[in-house]
Amino acid sequence: MPSYLRPALQAGQAFLQERNVTNVPIYLLATGGMRETLSVDQQNEVLRAAHRVMSGFRGTFSVGRWNTNTRVIPGNVEGLYGWVALNYGRGVEEQISGLLELGGASMQIAYKVPNTQLAKER
Repeated sequence: MPSYLRPALQAGQAFLQERNVTNVPIYLLATGGMRETLSVDQQNEVLRAAHRVMSGFRGTFSVGRWNTNTRVIPGNVEGLYGWVALNYGRGVEEQISGLLELGGASMQIAYKVPNTQLAKER
């Protein structure tokens, strides 16, 4: 686990230290591969190991508890975060890009639902 996470955390730490930023909340959100292939006990073992690595970067990052800052997210949340990441920074009227994300163990499709459709479903 450390050989995977430590380089990313070190890069983030260097970036933040150059800007004198500290205590940035950090989360590790596991997706389809963890949801679909590991038991809950196995998932928790991986998440605890990731949290131990993340805890070595306290000060730069606000790590929190293992079961809040590292967790497995459901597919609908994974799709939502993908859509937000794709559309972040665009103007409100431009947030129309859809997302089809294919992973190793899951697929998410996310798109903006027209207001007329929302009105029908309420």
